[in-house]
Amino acid sequence: MNSVDADLKKGADLSVPEFEAFWQDVVPRLRPPLERFFSRKYPAVAQDLAQETFIKVCTSFKPERWQHLPPKEKVRVCANYLWHAARTVAADHYRKIVASTTDRGGNEGLEEIRRQIQQRITEGEFKKVMDSWSVKTRQIVSLRLAEEMSWPKIAEELGLQKKQAGTAKMQFHRAMKKLGL
Repeated sequence: MNSVDADLKKGADLSVPEFEAFWQDVVPRLRPPLERFFSRKYPAVAQDLAQETFIKVCTSFKPERWQHLPPKEKVRVCANYLWHAARTVAADHYRKIVASTTDRGGNEGLEEIRRQIQQRITEGEFKKVMDSWSVKTRQIVSLRLAEEMSWPKIAEELGLQKKQAGTAKMQFHRAMKKLGL
């Protein structure tokens, strides 16, 4: 049993008020593994995302739902809930980045993508990955990241109809996924 499971086991038999105090005691011990989880993809905001996870767990977890479970099952439920909340927070953060890169003009997400590329990928690795992309995908990535064009303008530049901007957007996001972003 690792230290996270041991900490969660301590909280498994607590009442609702004791449960809140338990989380306040356990947060300092659970923070490092959560921050490591988030820092793999979002190193600049790992601490904020870990804090957001704890807030989400403490405000939405209902201990009365698991009071009837056997002690070992309580530990499993607590651990699963914590890591499920962490994955949800990570997915929400990614969605915010993606949403800010849509044709509504927000370039904050583009800055985040550029920063992550610079932090995580060497120039040689980036060129190697770009060489594996199709010409159209390279154009889409260049137009979006370098020229900061909107999706409809990118579609127009590539000779697509404006309503086919989703195709360019999809190819861009698949390319970013290949980069691990």
